[in-house]
Amino acid sequence: LSPEQRRAASRAIAAHLRELPAYREAKTVLLYQAVRGEVSLDALAPAGKQVCFPLCLSAGEMAALAPRDALALAPGRFG
Repeated sequence: LSPEQRRAASRAIAAHLRELPAYREAKTVLLYQAVRGEVSLDALAPAGKQVCFPLCLSAGEMAALAPRDALALAPGRFG
């Protein structure tokens, strides 16, 4: 996708997710930090919810971590 297509897709995905009852009712959501051309879910983060991010621990094993702030995030094995 071009950068503009990616931005448009990011906006459309975030708008769709915000309308889902499961998202609206959730107190905690698991998002990811977009890398290498992935669509961004950043628009969902400031929605008054606890935000967690995945941490890959080993093959097939992940943990959900809630960073204290954006500065606590650091690139990992996959970006």
